[in-house]
Amino acid sequence: MPVIEIIDDQNWAANMQKYTSARLVLFTFGSEWCTSCKVFKAHTLEPLSRKGNIVFTYTTVDVENEESQALQYMRSHKIADQFPSFVLYSGGQYKGQNFGAAPRDVLLKWINSLIKKASIYPSIAKLAEQYYKVTNAL
Repeated sequence: MPVIEIIDDQNWAANMQKYTSARLVLFTFGSEWCTSCKVFKAHTLEPLSRKGNIVFTYTTVDVENEESQALQYMRSHKIADQFPSFVLYSGGQYKGQNFGAAPRDVLLKWINSLIKKASIYPSIAKLAEQYYKVTNAL
């Protein structure tokens, strides 16, 4: 599945909510002027999106627009104003956030660490098992 672009407009929150309930989703926030965001999207998110059960989304945030729903979300959830920034959800539950244009293996280790923490709960254990099969195949 390709990286899903979520447009930062008046429908942004509703569009994001639609994906939050996915089994495992990584929301990525970038900016038009952020070169490392574009490189990260092309060389990390795009290749990973073609493998496994993770839904990858990408939103270009207009940091100059105070009406930006994505920017308001980032601020209300205390997400770093650094790009790219990531928020991981699993089964509709917030799992964690991070930032920086990390290589694929570093991003997967971070996701793995959050899943391992979550896997102590029985409802997440099966998801974690499926995810490990995917990441081990990479």
